[in-house]
Amino acid sequence: MSLTTIKVTVELRDALKAQAGHHNRNIGEHLRHLLEAEARRDRFRQVQEAMTKVPPDEEYIRELREWTSDAWT
Repeated sequence: MSLTTIKVTVELRDALKAQAGHHNRNIGEHLRHLLEAEARRDRFRQVQEAMTKVPPDEEYIRELREWTSDAWT
């Protein structure tokens, strides 16, 4: 695997290094973790957007009302 240099401020480098150390990672591992976490958030945002574009069907609404009613208490 080849390596490269990313130019960031000293403050940002130090913050990333401290945060990575707190999680027992090196900076490369920490950047990978941050990248994957953001990709996961993006996927969930896409799912959320898709769900808001398609309204729930009547069967779902009926079941939801049953589950949230006081009939189970």
